[in-house]
Amino acid sequence: MKFKFLILVILTIFSCTAAKNYELVELDLSNKGLKKLPKDILKYNKLKSINLRNNKLKEFPIELSKLSNLETLIISNNLIDTIPKEILNLKRLKYLYVDDNRIKYFNNMRPLSNLELVTITNNPLRTLDLLECYIPSSAKILHEYGLPAIKGSDCKN
Repeated sequence: MKFKFLILVILTIFSCTAAKNYELVELDLSNKGLKKLPKDILKYNKLKSINLRNNKLKEFPIELSKLSNLETLIISNNLIDTIPKEILNLKRLKYLYVDDNRIKYFNNMRPLSNLELVTITNNPLRTLDLLECYIPSSAKILHEYGLPAIKGSDCKN
């Protein structure tokens, strides 16, 4: 019995140590009123998913482009007007949620070959006619509620 308890204590200590060493793979910072990201965000280099929904971010946090393991980025309900080209550094990105921001222009994301879904509803987009050309042909983009998703196509740009 004492041996089982000792193993349980060791496993608990190991788990706590791992958390202190920034081993998280999911991070939820939604509804925090953030105007910018915490400075130590880059220490969480194993992050696969980050939720920044419903904050007060006015700019896309460039720091996120250094989180090379990121697969899901939720940055909806903020005040962002542009998605910078640095997002192309997120080679593993599969899901991008940028609904309810102020995005007018959607940049070319075709190099993100793992991208499967982009949601960009409720943004004042001015590039609607080219959306299918700006995502990989294997991806879908949701641009307005009630309208069908746009599938990427092999456009020549």
